[in-house]
This record gives sequence, C-alpha cells and structure tokens, in this order.
Amino acid sequence: MASKPGKPILPDVATLIQAGINPKTGLPIKLGRNVKSTKPDILKLLRIVDEQDAVNRGCFYNVPADISSQEFMRMLYYKYQLILWYCKELETFMITPFTLCTDGDGIGLDYLGRFTYVRPVPFVGGATDEKKRPQTPVEIIMSKKCLKVRYTPISLENLTLDDYENSAVIFRDYTPQLATNEGIPRSVLNEPVLDVMAECIPLLRTNLTLSSGTRGVRVGDADQAASVAD
Repeated sequence: MASKPGKPILPDVATLIQAGINPKTGLPIKLGRNVKSTKPDILKLLRIVDEQDAVNRGCFYNVPADISSQEFMRMLYYKYQLILWYCKELETFMITPFTLCTDGDGIGLDYLGRFTYVRPVPFVGGATDEKKRPQTPVEIIMSKKCLKVRYTPISLENLTLDDYENSAVIFRDYTPQLATNEGIPRSVLNEPVLDVMAECIPLLRTNLTLSSGTRGVRVGDADQAASVAD
C-alpha cells in the first residue's frame, strides 16, 4: 500500500535570502553586505588564522636588526628560508631572504646540492619595480654581496675577519627535502587545504538549510491563510 503523500512545504523565500541562500539553486549567495560570495570571504579568514598560528609557533629572543619574533617567523612563512649575515657597512647583523650566487669559479652548489654562495635580497620586491625606482642604499649594499654559506661552526681561534664579514647562516622553516634549494613556503603549501576548508562551511550551511524545510508561513489575515493553505 502506498503511503499518503505528506503536506506540501512552501519555502519561505525571505528567510532563505536573509540566510544567504539562493531560493532557486539552494546555493550560498552572500555572507555580508559587501561580499559577493561566501567562500572567498571564509578563505580570507582561514588565511589569517593560518598565518597567525605560524608566526606564533615559537618565541625568539635577541633577533638582530630590531626584528621581532613574529616578523622573523612571518618571513619564514612566506619565504621558507632566510640567512643571517653581518653587514659591515651598517655595522649590524641582518636577517633577509636570499638568492643563489656563484664565486669566481662559477660554483654555486656543493656535491650535496647545498648552497655554497648566496646573495641577500629585500623581503618585499626586488632591486627595481615596474616604475624603475632607484635602489635604496641597503639594496645597493645587498646587490654587491656574495656570501659563503657556513654549515659547521668555526671556533674563535680559527675565525678570520673575512669569515665574519663575508659568511652567512641559513634558517629554514622545516627540514629540506631532496633538493635543499627548492623548498616551498608554508603559505603556498597550506593554500590547497585552506581552499577545501573554505568550501566545506558554505556547503554544510546550504545542506542544513535545505534539509530543515519550512513548516510555517506568516500571513496577514484569514484570507491570506486560506490562499496559502490552498
């Protein structure tokens, strides 16, 4: 025996629109007043949360060049690897991103694939931008550097002035893989995961709204109630 059909449910269009759901498609249409889509807005929030978790993983003290612990971790988050080096022109240690350079013999990597010589570069931008702006004094200093990377400690007895002024130590966000010069920044690695997470929230919201249904409709008087019932 066939079961009796249930009473038809008339969707409350106004409620669906206020909830950010398209009554025709059942998909999210907005999250706020000036937002076109739910997912991009949620993705922005997830990126902020991911970055804050990364830059507050640890606390570093005595970081040179007046760099805070969060600034140091933020550079690692976006660049993966940095170098510590002494700038004799400014008489201070500096922490910056870097690029590969070679010595006079054209050697840039050792037999293990590690950097042997690097050149410091600014954290944001390069030597010149699209408008060909002039280089700053610090950028001019960096462009002339070719620093030897040190992987083992040097005792004070064997430390020379050339080692002190023309060497660099590499910091990395995580242990390098097969090629030490091809590390991927954490901000890039986490992007696909954040993208999927941003999709889950609006999909769950849509499913909840569609599965709930509307059991009642507000009407103005008895005549309207009879019309809605029909």
